[in-house]
Amino acid sequence: MNRARKIICLAAITAVAALAAHAEHTRRWKQSTYEDFLKGTTHGVAVRSDGRLELAPKFTQLADADASYLWAIRLDASGTPYAAGGSPAKVIRLDANGKAATVFQSTDLSAQAMCRRKVFL
Repeated sequence: MNRARKIICLAAITAVAALAAHAEHTRRWKQSTYEDFLKGTTHGVAVRSDGRLELAPKFTQLADADASYLWAIRLDASGTPYAAGGSPAKVIRLDANGKAATVFQSTDLSAQAMCRRKVFL
């Protein structure tokens, strides 16, 4: 029985050694150009045109504006955000819960700017 255990142990050691021979080794590579970084997928970083990395802005969806694009965002006197966008032109008001309400709509292509105006009575 002692000899059978030795053979089993020897076979196990041989199998482990064979697996280790095929194991992956450490590899090094260098990425330093803009094109090198563009080949990968970035998460949380932005690649500058000179190839340098910097922290990317964090994107958070505030509301669904139901517009093809937005051109301007402005806060009113109380801090409520308004967004102007297009196709067709519209201005929407965003409430604190992320709901969008259209406050202006037109058949024009887009609303591209807004201004806050004081009304004197």
